[in-house]
Amino acid sequence: MNINEERKQGHNISESKEKQRKSTAYQNTSVLEVETNHHHNNLNNSLISKNDVEIKDSSTKTTSSCKNNMRKKYKVYIGKIICIGLIVLGVVALVGGFGSMRSHTYGGVAGNITGTEELMKQKEHGTCVGEIQKELRWQCDRETADRISCFNRHYAEHSGYWEQTSFLTEEDGSTGEIYFYDSVTGKELFVAPRGRTFQAFIDESKAHGWPSFRDKEVNQQHVRILPNGETVSIDGTHLGHNLPDGKGNRYCINLVSIAGHPSKPKETL
Repeated sequence: MNINEERKQGHNISESKEKQRKSTAYQNTSVLEVETNHHHNNLNNSLISKNDVEIKDSSTKTTSSCKNNMRKKYKVYIGKIICIGLIVLGVVALVGGFGSMRSHTYGGVAGNITGTEELMKQKEHGTCVGEIQKELRWQCDRETADRISCFNRHYAEHSGYWEQTSFLTEEDGSTGEIYFYDSVTGKELFVAPRGRTFQAFIDESKAHGWPSFRDKEVNQQHVRILPNGETVSIDGTHLGHNLPDGKGNRYCINLVSIAGHPSKPKETL
């Protein structure tokens, strides 16, 4: 082998080694790029996964907040409906109550002595034809009698007032029936007890807070019942109200309105 051939062979060997070196370097570079890309992909996947979790958490929180707000609004809405319903029921009951008071039909004696508003028009002294008598029986207060009897349509002496007068010390039933007269005119309005004992009359009156009379004890000539139950005299004196119960009509009367002295001898009911 001559020198040229050796050089040529050595050159070929060098080129072969260079190509092998480049090929190895290329392969290493490819592996590195693959590993790097794989790492980047893993990192990106991790970030995406983290973002997904954050988005899911945010979405869950938003959904939970919306549900809470909806619950609150629902509760407020239901509360308003309940309030409106109660108000409507109250108004209906109130209107119904007033309606029944305006047009109540009574049986017994009350049905026979029905009066009209004409009886209670304004007169010389309020709804009364005159002033309260100067002195009333059983030490009843004249000022209270004047206010209740002549300038009032709805209110009453306080419950139990009649027991604070001298009525129970002056009256014990031993003298028989007790007559009650209009505190303005002196006309006879009630008599008690009639058809029951004195004690039964007292017990019922104490139980209700006011002198309570029954049909047999009403003077039908001088007492009138208005459609709403207001009990008055034919001269416009406010007396009380008819409040029927299981036993029939019960006339719940202010003692100050029937504590007058008689204008003439006793009448027979």
